[in-house]
Amino acid sequence: MTKFSGKTINVWIVIEASPGAGGVPDTWFKWNELSLQNKVTHVMDESSLWNIVDVADTEISSEYAEWGLWGNVAPISIGWLLYLIFWQAPVTTGAGPIYDHTFELLNANTQQTAGITIERPTDELQHTLSYVENMTISAEIDGYVTVSMNVKGKKWTVVTHTASFTDEKAFVANMLKLYVADEWDNPLLDPNICLKSFELVLTRDQEEDRCMSDIAMGEQITNKFIITGSFEVTMEDSDDMDDYCNNQYKAISIVIENADSDILTFTMPKAVYVNRTPAMSLDAITKQTIEFKGLYSTSESKAINAVLENTLASYV
Repeated sequence: MTKFSGKTINVWIVIEASPGAGGVPDTWFKWNELSLQNKVTHVMDESSLWNIVDVADTEISSEYAEWGLWGNVAPISIGWLLYLIFWQAPVTTGAGPIYDHTFELLNANTQQTAGITIERPTDELQHTLSYVENMTISAEIDGYVTVSMNVKGKKWTVVTHTASFTDEKAFVANMLKLYVADEWDNPLLDPNICLKSFELVLTRDQEEDRCMSDIAMGEQITNKFIITGSFEVTMEDSDDMDDYCNNQYKAISIVIENADSDILTFTMPKAVYVNRTPAMSLDAITKQTIEFKGLYSTSESKAINAVLENTLASYV
C-alpha cells in the first residue's frame, strides 16, 4: 500500500474534441482544494420476504463522478477554464508576445466537455465527458484571486499521460478592479470601486439526458445560463441604495491585471442590483454588500464576455 499527501496529487484538463473522447492534457491546474467522489445510484428491492428487514437485494442503476476544484487564478491556465464555461474556443488576435483571447458565450444547449485526470502516486484516472456546472471568481483583501468549480463527469478510466507543467504567477486580490457605470459606452472611465471583497458566479442550469438502458452518465443539457455576483464596500452615501430601489441598470467591468501585462477582463453591458445588505455595528466601519445579476443586452447582443491577454498563442 502507498500512503501519500495532497501535495503529490496533480489535476490535468483536456478540452475534448468530441464529448467523452478524453485525450492528452492541455493544462495543469494548480489546486488548493479538491473533493472528488465517484458515485453510484442504487435501486433497492424492498419486496416482502417474510422478514422485517427492509431490503434484500440491490442493483446499480447509474455511475458517475462529481467533484469540486478550488485554486488561484493564473493568467494562462484560467483560459482553459473559461473555454469550458463559455462553451467554445476564444477568438485570438495579436502577433505576440502578447495575445488577446476573446471568450463569447455560445448560445446553445449542448456544450464543451473536458477530460479531467486525477494523477496520484498510486494511479492516474481520467474522467471523460466532464461538465463544469458553475464557476466562481472571488477575491478578498490580502489574498489571491481564486476560482472554484463544481464538475460532473463519467466514472474513471485508467490512463497514462506525460504532461508538461506551466510555471505562471497567480493574480493577487489587489490586482482586481471593479468599474460600475450607468451607461455601457465606457464604464472604465468611472473610478474603480474601493472593494473589500468580490465574487462573480457563472452557473449552468443543467439536466442530464440519459437513456434508460445506460448506466454511464449521459450528456448534460444546459437549460439556461445564470450570471450573478456580489461585492462588499464601505457605506459612504445612498447612491447604491437608490440604484437598488429604482432598478437602475448598470454596466460592469472587472479587470484583473498584473505587472507582466497579463490582463483578464469580464464585461457585462447590462446588470442590476438585486439585493443590498448593510452591516452596521457600534464599533466597526459600516459596510454594505451589493448583490448583482447580469442581464442579456439586446443592444449589445450579449450578457457577458471575457478577454484574456497573455503570452499563449492559442487555446485551440
